[in-house]
Amino acid sequence: MTASLSGATVLVTGAATGVGRALALEAARRGADLIAVDVTDPAETADMIHAAGATARSCVADVRDAEAVRALADELFDDGTVDVVCANAGTGIGGTVDTLASSDFSNVLAVNVLGVFHTVQAFLPALRRTRAAGRPASVLITGSEHSLGVPPYVPPMTAYTTSKHAVLGLAASLRRDLAEDDIQVSLLCPSYVRTERLADYASKDPAFASILQTYGQDADVVAAAAFDGLAAGQFVVPTNAVSRDFVVDLHKTLIDAMEAVTATGRPAS
Repeated sequence: MTASLSGATVLVTGAATGVGRALALEAARRGADLIAVDVTDPAETADMIHAAGATARSCVADVRDAEAVRALADELFDDGTVDVVCANAGTGIGGTVDTLASSDFSNVLAVNVLGVFHTVQAFLPALRRTRAAGRPASVLITGSEHSLGVPPYVPPMTAYTTSKHAVLGLAASLRRDLAEDDIQVSLLCPSYVRTERLADYASKDPAFASILQTYGQDADVVAAAAFDGLAAGQFVVPTNAVSRDFVVDLHKTLIDAMEAVTATGRPAS
């Protein structure tokens, strides 16, 4: 049964295209009032929501800019409330440690990690007021299967993979930081998603088109899984079984390493 968001206010960053747009559309379909935020005007997303008979507002903000995001939070909510904050805005670039420019690496971290931090920090007062009013409050962070390991079927994306591993740590820390507030934190971890950007790449590269066809999921499927996982209280919300083997292999390696320490009889503290 689809979890309802009737009467809820849901904010989505990176909502102009891709997974962010899909999250916004799915939340609206479930009954939410939407606030779509992006560094480029997400008015088209808001128009799509309006056309479906739901309510939406579009806002422009760069999640890399903490002051801009805080100003947006003050403008939107002041003393008001928000039920779900989707920290989705992200970017990626291919390359290895040999080929990446420091500036490109820094920009990926600024959007994918600091952007999540800025978003949650700015809208936290509104989330807390939601809980104080007796309603559930949630943070949904868009990570990736890259949050859980290094996918062997993906070309090297060292900056992106690093950033999404960091987002896992940030999400886990937020669960601790917000536990007393009883604010739910979930991390969405899809594999390839058939977004507009990846579809454009696929149209120019038959090899990539084959990968996307084999491993990809449609954005609406991912968005539905995201809100179902959030409603179920999941911390990590993977959406694609293709991620399983490399994720299990990595974490088995970590478990085996801990078992080896335990076997030596070394004290745990």
